Amino acid sequence: MRAHLKIVLLLMGAILTACQSRSGLLPKSGGRPYEVLLTGDQDSIVYQMLTTDVEALPQPEPSFDVSTTSATTLNTITQSARNIVMLSIDSTVYSQVRLKMERNVYASPQLILHIYAPSISALRAKQDLLGRKVRDILLQNEMENTVAQLKTHRNVKMEKMLQHRLGITIWIPADMTASKWGRNFVWLSNNTTSGMQSICIYTLPQKIIKKNITSEVFTHIRDSVMRENIKGETDSMYMQTVTESLIFRQFIRGLWTMKGDAMGGPFVCRIKTDSIHQRLIITEAFVYAPETKKRNLIRQSEAVLFTLKTKATN
Repeated sequence: MRAHLKIVLLLMGAILTACQSRSGLLPKSGGRPYEVLLTGDQDSIVYQMLTTDVEALPQPEPSFDVSTTSATTLNTITQSARNIVMLSIDSTVYSQVRLKMERNVYASPQLILHIYAPSISALRAKQDLLGRKVRDILLQNEMENTVAQLKTHRNVKMEKMLQHRLGITIWIPADMTASKWGRNFVWLSNNTTSGMQSICIYTLPQKIIKKNITSEVFTHIRDSVMRENIKGETDSMYMQTVTESLIFRQFIRGLWTMKGDAMGGPFVCRIKTDSIHQRLIITEAFVYAPETKKRNLIRQSEAVLFTLKTKATN
C-alpha cells in the first residue's frame, strides 16, 4: 500500500472467521450484483467514488448502482443488502482515513465496508486513491460471488472437451452450449439474440511475445486469430480490435468491432504462460448487446477467466 495514502485496511480475522462459519445460518442477502447501499455519505464524496464510469465500455455506465440513506445505522431492512458502504466522520475518534471490512454479518453473501475519516476535507484529499481501493474491493467480492455460483452451474461436457482437446481446465457457464472449434482455438457462446456472452480460448507459441506486450503487438496477435476464426457473413467481415481503447492492468480490456458491419462491444482478455508446453494460453470474454447495458454482462463473463487452471502456469 502506498505510503502517501496512509489508509489502514483493518482485516478483522477473528470476526471474519466467525462470520464465515455461521454464514450458512444467515438469511440470503438482498439486491442484485453490483448494487451498493451507501449510508452516512456527506457532500456525495463516496457516491462519486462508487459511480465512476467503468473503463472500456462503449457507453458510460457507473461502476456500481448506488442507493443512499441518511441513516448512520442499519435497520432490519437495510442490513440485508449484499453490499453496504458506511461512512463515519468524527475528528474525536479518527485521526486518519481508514477502511474496515466485514463479511456475512447480517446476511450471506454480504460485504460491509466501513470508511472512517476525521473530516470531510481529509476524506476529499484521499478521494481518488481511496475510491479505487473501495471499487476494487467491491468488484473482487462480486467476482468471487459469481465464481461461487458458477461452481454449481457449469457445462461439464464442454469442460471435458476443452481438457481433452486443448489441455486446459476452466469452468464454463451452463448456458454456453454453442461452440466453434479451430486450430488451437474454441469460441463458446450462449448464442442469445440479446445480451450475447462469449468466451474464446486459444493457445499460441510462447515465443510470439518476446518482451512486454504493447497495444500494437496485442492488436496484431488478436486480430490475426479473430480474422481466422470469427468472421461475419463474408470472409471480408471479421472481428477486430479498437487499438486506442486498450487498457493494460491485471487483464487487458478494450472494445471490438466487426469489420464491414455495425457490430461491436467490450472484451476482456487474460494471457497466461504455460512454461511446460512453451505456450501462451489466451482466454477472452466478449459481449454483444446492442441497445443494452453491458457492465454486468461483461463482468459476469470475466469471472470465468479467473477459473482457468493448467498444470504449470505463471
